[in-house]
Amino acid sequence: MDLDDSLMRAATKWMIEDSDVTPAFGPLPKGVEASRRIRRERTAFILLNHNAHAVHVPLPRAIGSLLNAGADVTSVDLPVQGVDVIEDAR
Repeated sequence: MDLDDSLMRAATKWMIEDSDVTPAFGPLPKGVEASRRIRRERTAFILLNHNAHAVHVPLPRAIGSLLNAGADVTSVDLPVQGVDVIEDAR
């Protein structure tokens, strides 16, 4: 049995809601990837912009930007194919 796009979206939504899965980072603009790395009590997110244009990424709260000397930031501007690494102290 093949699932069409509409049925696949509905099935995916149902599975996510039923399992109480929540994103570790929060919503991201289209074309932006967040990879989480955990070591002891520290959590870092590597943000990658796969778009052919710059992207503004609002963050869920103030988080330290490791590529900006650890300064707390509430958003990140990623250039084309850009990357940033942020560390969540929570």
